[in-house]
Amino acid sequence: MPTLETALDSDGARVDAIFSLTEAASIAGYLPDVLRRLCRRIARTLPAEVVSIYLREDDPLGDVMIMRANHGFRQVAVGNVCLRVGEGITGLAAEVGKPVYSERDDARSVSFDALQEDRFPVLLAMPVLRRGRVIAVLVVQRRPGEAFDSPDIALAASMTSPVALALEHATHRRRHAAAVRGGEPHEVRLDGVGRVPGVALARAELVASFASLTETTPNDALDPSLAAVVERLSVALANLKLPEEREHERVVLATVLHDERFRRTLVEEASARGVPAALSVVARRYALAPAVGEAGVSDRWLEERAAEVGSLCRLIAAQVGRRAICRHGGALCLAEPPGALLALEAVRCRAAAVVVADEVRAGSLAVAILAAGRVPLLTEVGGLFDRVQDADPVVVDASRNALFIHPSPTRAARAKR
Repeated sequence: MPTLETALDSDGARVDAIFSLTEAASIAGYLPDVLRRLCRRIARTLPAEVVSIYLREDDPLGDVMIMRANHGFRQVAVGNVCLRVGEGITGLAAEVGKPVYSERDDARSVSFDALQEDRFPVLLAMPVLRRGRVIAVLVVQRRPGEAFDSPDIALAASMTSPVALALEHATHRRRHAAAVRGGEPHEVRLDGVGRVPGVALARAELVASFASLTETTPNDALDPSLAAVVERLSVALANLKLPEEREHERVVLATVLHDERFRRTLVEEASARGVPAALSVVARRYALAPAVGEAGVSDRWLEERAAEVGSLCRLIAAQVGRRAICRHGGALCLAEPPGALLALEAVRCRAAAVVVADEVRAGSLAVAILAAGRVPLLTEVGGLFDRVQDADPVVVDASRNALFIHPSPTRAARAKR
């Protein structure tokens, strides 16, 4: 049987590979899942050890490229590796709108220690364009000595079309959902996976992003906001009932809340960049730290701490913006798994339910906290942010693995009972 590399030497096989990628890009679903599948298939088809998709986004740091899907690196890199347009090889490809190729250490490169990118120095960055503007960059990487030849580069260039198609489909779904919302409200069902059973009738609460804070946010608002968040979470943590075998996790949370180095770093970054950018940068920096490690500290402990720093930064952002992370009786809607501190806040403010677009590990401390607080948790809800808007009425039925947006009067009455 011919090898994959041999099979792809024929033009017909290459065309088949692109059609397969196009088919995968056309499948309706949660965009991060679609992009992850594309990364895996591109890695297998090209082939390449590492494949990443960076999306162009507005961020407190400005016009940036953020890694939103990956194959080959630790998944903690997704959402936390961020480059300004023009920065590094990826940012350069976004800036000039042309492929950029490097086979060795390059002065233009920006390295992230957490990714150990020096293992894969052969790097090709292919811009993904829509109407002449770069909207994403496809990055493929190989080990030293495994150069991309001309047919490889041509194949990689053709693979940007399925990426553009996936993004176009996602945009179309959002526009369609917005048009539907603009008409007469009617019940929409989204399927998910219930992690904490229960049924709740509530109003959707979308978590404010770091970017929603204005650039004019005063730096002197940071310290009192941090103090207020730490004080109320410390009280909630002291009252938290945990099984004996999980008591050590209370220590992790307390360490995060009272980490003086974190506070100093946040204040320093705020002085240099402003509050919104500081919260964004520090959350990403801590998220990537476990992949580097610290002497004498376990990887698991570092990973737990990093996840909670991300939650803490979101809570501080909400406090600075004078917006509750979730109001009493609201259904907290999240794109990514909540950390334990975010779950603790949801229980403290008596959220009616928590709904997450991404997968949440069943044994996580966040799930245990929500279960202890009897807050229903529904996860893996595809299309959540295409369909739901802030303050939409919802029924979260985590016992039957479903979310109902604009529920019918009958369903709403049944849930209320």
